[in-house]
Amino acid sequence: MNLARVESATRFNVVGASHSELVDHGRCCELARHWLIDMHRSHSFNRSGRLGLRAPLWLRHKFKWGPVQWPLSWCEAVRKKEIDCGVYAAFAREIFKDGDHDVYPAQIILAQPQSYIDHWNVKWANISKSMEWIGQDRVYHEVCAVVRKGDDKVRIFDPTEGVWVEPSMTGGINGIIGVNVLSNTTLLWGEMTVGQGRWVLA
Repeated sequence: MNLARVESATRFNVVGASHSELVDHGRCCELARHWLIDMHRSHSFNRSGRLGLRAPLWLRHKFKWGPVQWPLSWCEAVRKKEIDCGVYAAFAREIFKDGDHDVYPAQIILAQPQSYIDHWNVKWANISKSMEWIGQDRVYHEVCAVVRKGDDKVRIFDPTEGVWVEPSMTGGINGIIGVNVLSNTTLLWGEMTVGQGRWVLA
C-alpha cells in the first residue's frame, strides 16, 4: 500500500491491494482465537447491536491503539497491550464469522489534519515498515465489512473506534474519502456499490 501514489488521484486503484492477516502457528494460535471468541461471547451476553449484529465494542477497551511489528501471529496479538487497525480488523472479522455472518476485509481512506499526521509520524517512527499508511493529508485505515444472513446490504464496522461507519460520514476530520471492500461480489453500502476489491470515492 502506497498512499503517496494516490494523494491527487480521483480513484484509489493502487492502494491497499491486500489486507493485514495474522500468522497461524498452529495449536497456540487456535487457542488464541478460541480465547478471542469466548471473550466476545462473555462481553456480548444478552446484548445485541442494531440489526442483531453483536459488534465487538469491547476490543477498543481491552487493547490500546498503537504500532506493532509485522508479521504478527494470533498467539502474539492477543497478548499485546497495543494493536494497530490491521489487528483490530483481523480480530473483528474472526468474531463476526463466529456469528454466522458473511465478513470481508475492508479499507477506508480518511481525511486528517496536519497536527494528526505529524503526531502519527512521530509515534510510528520506530516501526519504519508501518509508516506507509500515513499520507500528507489522509490515512489508510483497516475495517471490516459485514453482511447479515438474509440481507442484501453490507455494513462497515470500525473496531478501532468501536463504531459502525456510514456512507454519510464524509467531510471534516475523519471524513471518508474512499472505501474498498475485498469481496468476490458487488455489494450495496447505503446507495453505493462497493466490493470486488475496487476503490470507490465515498
